[in-house]
Amino acid sequence: MKWLWSAGVVLTLALVLGISLQHSRDNVDWRIKFIIHPLAKMTYYVCGMSTGRQFQRSLFNAMVDQFQQTFERLVAHDVVVTDYVVPRSFCSLHNESSKAFVPADVPVRVWGPVNSTDKLGVIVWMHGGGFVIGSGRDATTDRLARTFVRHGPFLFVSVEYRLAPEYPFPHGLEDSYCVLCWLTSTAALALPALSHMDQNKIIVAGESAGANYATVATIMARDRYAPFKIAHQILIYPGLFRIPLTQSAIRYENAYILPQAVKKWFAEQYISDEELLQHRFISPLKATLEGLPSAQVIGAEHDPLRDEGLEYYEALVKAGVQTRYRCFEGMVHGFMSFAFLPVAHDALLDVIQHAQLALDQHC
Repeated sequence: MKWLWSAGVVLTLALVLGISLQHSRDNVDWRIKFIIHPLAKMTYYVCGMSTGRQFQRSLFNAMVDQFQQTFERLVAHDVVVTDYVVPRSFCSLHNESSKAFVPADVPVRVWGPVNSTDKLGVIVWMHGGGFVIGSGRDATTDRLARTFVRHGPFLFVSVEYRLAPEYPFPHGLEDSYCVLCWLTSTAALALPALSHMDQNKIIVAGESAGANYATVATIMARDRYAPFKIAHQILIYPGLFRIPLTQSAIRYENAYILPQAVKKWFAEQYISDEELLQHRFISPLKATLEGLPSAQVIGAEHDPLRDEGLEYYEALVKAGVQTRYRCFEGMVHGFMSFAFLPVAHDALLDVIQHAQLALDQHC
């Protein structure tokens, strides 16, 4: 992998001049322009994303791992990390999808404070990655989890849902919903790492594709009369399959992190039939939103998904859902994953603060 990383550095330098000319007038952080953006373009190309070649998942994971080792930082707080597996037999009892859905074991990772005896709220996290890439156990998720635990304090549960194209809709979604059902089961509450969870303080959270899963799972819980209540939603630059394209999607067609070609490729891997775009469990903009729990929607100025996130915020408010919206100037899609940006940490603390306020109001 070292040769590939060296090649990436060379390609980065080669692209800097062209990028500086193309984006010289915007207010995006230089590290995103000249480091993250070229590396993202190289990764998409080398791994066969949106190029018509076969997607190289193992190569992609290796490149991302190298990237995180270079740019991610360890949050060395006292946290207990525990892995569990939600059994296939449990998941088969809690899905109502088509016969195309095949239940499976769902791994989860739990972060919690050391020696806590208080009842704690729980963040149920769905990672981003266009439904195709990413992990709930990588270094970025670990940093987010440890920050939530320290500043909440919260328990933090990350869902390792299955990925497309091997497992298209609704597999990852049903995996996520299954974990929500499992968390409030007698079996889960008997586990040491979850014994201090407050069942009345469940927050679903996610970024990008994970934010889609978070809010759709909330809709599913309402529609399926789930035996649990979700207290709050954290939706960070959600991907909502808004058709037709919004103004921000058109304006940022060649976006730094999520260009339209890659966004379209993600959708093609996840959705087997274009008619599914009208399904409320794919595009929550098609759903009835009355009766959902409070939410906060986070956007980024230079994100092609910015306007659909804003549109979802407005739809939630119209439906009577108490919702907060904040858009971060000069930021791009995925910015909260960039540990080297001070605004990423500040934004995360802001999200945590408002999650605490939402729980106080809920209870």
